[in-house]
This record gives sequence, structure tokens and C-alpha cells, in this order.
Amino acid sequence: QLYPADYELYNNVVPEKIAVIGKAFVNGLKIFSPNHDIEYAPAFRFQHLWNGEPHKPDSNKYTVLIALPIILNDSIHIIKMVNSCLNDLSINTLRIWVKPHPTISVDQLKNELSTEWPNIFEICEDDTQLALRKSDILISGMSSICLEAMALGIPALVVEQPYGLQFVPVPDDIPQDLWKLCYSKRDILKSIEHFKSRNENELIRHANLGNEIREKCFEPVNRQGILKFLNINGEEIIA
Repeated sequence: QLYPADYELYNNVVPEKIAVIGKAFVNGLKIFSPNHDIEYAPAFRFQHLWNGEPHKPDSNKYTVLIALPIILNDSIHIIKMVNSCLNDLSINTLRIWVKPHPTISVDQLKNELSTEWPNIFEICEDDTQLALRKSDILISGMSSICLEAMALGIPALVVEQPYGLQFVPVPDDIPQDLWKLCYSKRDILKSIEHFKSRNENELIRHANLGNEIREKCFEPVNRQGILKFLNINGEEIIA
């Protein structure tokens, strides 16, 4: 589980100190162990959010990126939910990219869905970082890619699963201006239409909110942060 408890710390089955990828996650990790030593460290895997290309979708298309999670049943559920919306989406420039999780093959997905795989679904061959920057909106599940999208100013729809324990990959203090939790076909349709109709001022506001989310959730990778993470004094390196 994701949140260590006091008795685990006492019995030495969790590290005495844990580093998270951003300031926004520190207090959440202390929910069952308030005195645990939690700090934030460089978000190495997410460095592209700081030094990658800017968000620049195709102005002639409205691109929906479906980034599928690692669990096959969850992926199937998301695909079926989006598929059920297609007849009600009145967007002439609509383009839908499907990005399977690396552990799930395209054949697996299509075999599970059989005749439910619509022609409008295109398998996205770009790497995830590039695909995000070309997309207008993201649909996914329990995945960090939702926060990555929001940090780039891209709206994220988190599809609720119909079974099991639910986990929303967005810290509690992040406002729902840039993301929506979707329980049904109606929620997905309403959310897409909402974000599609944003005006220029709202787009600018969401871009600024994305910068705030990046600051809170993804610590930049720099010399100072790396030395702190490794518990090394910079002067020792010079010496």
C-alpha cells in the first residue's frame, strides 16, 4: 500500500526517510504516520515537464489521447466507456489516439473488444511525452500521466472503475478546474464538451494552473536537488 503506518516504521519494515517527487505529496504520505520523515526529491522520470517542448496540439484537429493503465480490465473498461460516447460527440475535427500500456499488446486489446473497436481509434505510436504535447485532452485511469497532462495545461478525465478500491492520482489540494472524475458516459461527454468550449482567457488560466501544478507535484532535476537527495555537500564535490 502507498501510505506507511507508525507500526511499520516502529518494526523497521519501511524506510526511516521517504522521498516523494513533489511538495504536494509530503502531507498525504504522513496520513497514518504524522511524524515520519518525508521529503521531496528531484522527479527524475518527469524531467521532460521542465525541459521538454511546449504543449502544441494540431489546430485542425481536436485530439483525445486515451492513455491506458497497466491493468487489462481497467483498460478495457475505459475503451468501452469512450466507445459508448462516440455517437453523441458532435466534434467534426475529432481524432482519438489510443496509447496502450507497454505491458499490454494491441492484439490483446482488440481481441478483448472484438467488434467494439471503432475505426476512429488510432493506435498512437509516438512516445507518451510527445503524444501528450499533441493532444487537446487526456482520458486515463489510475495513472501519473493524468498529473503530467495537467502540468502541461492539458485537461485530464479520470475514469472511475466499476469495481475494487478506487485511487485518484491527483492530490486533494489540486482544484478540479483542470480535471474531472468520470463515473459514466454522461460524465465523459459533459467533460469533453466543457473543455472543448474553453475561450482564450480560460486556456491562459489553465496554462498558468498547469505551471502551478508542475511546481507543486514535480520537483525539477538540478544539481542542488540531486546533491540534497544524495546527502552530499556541494563543497565536498569541489574538494
